[in-house]
Amino acid sequence: MVIRLAWSMFLLTISFPGLVLWTPVFVTTYIAVRNFTKTGPIWDTWDEIAHYKLVYGLFSGLAVWVACILLTLPSAAITTFLVPALMWMTLRWMEDAVSAFRAFMELARLLLVEQKALDAMRITRRDLHERLMSLAVGTLGLSDDPERFFVESGGKQKGRVRSKWESGAKYFSVRRRRKRDWNETLRLYDQVDYPEEGL
Repeated sequence: MVIRLAWSMFLLTISFPGLVLWTPVFVTTYIAVRNFTKTGPIWDTWDEIAHYKLVYGLFSGLAVWVACILLTLPSAAITTFLVPALMWMTLRWMEDAVSAFRAFMELARLLLVEQKALDAMRITRRDLHERLMSLAVGTLGLSDDPERFFVESGGKQKGRVRSKWESGAKYFSVRRRRKRDWNETLRLYDQVDYPEEGL
């Protein structure tokens, strides 16, 4: 928990200069889509909201970029490339900072789980594991030791870490976040409100 919190605070700290550049983009996008969500049920407006965010975010981001170039005209050749790079890296750092803080919060919640609830989850997990392995091995013919199987099969396209160097080098990627925690892929409270067939 200490490592997760410290990593989150460090990434948040180095993100502050870039967040100054992102603030006009966030404000513009928020104002643009704030009233749009009132036009109908949330599941019916997701596409439109995404389009609005993309368009307003793109144009306000370009406006910030042009403004930075105009404000630093003597060194515009540097800021032309420096500003987009800083804004991109800020997003990456913020993404990892939020992920680390979420992991910290989940670990804190796990420490507060009562023994009764923990025992109930263990029983449920054991039952699900037995049923899943029965389906995977008995019906589908998959390996009964998936960890060993996936270490031996598949290549770089699966994102597997095969050495100590890769373990350190691939922890942080400039392009995208590769590492995902269990709390980002399995959320017991997630429920999707699908529309009725007739709608």
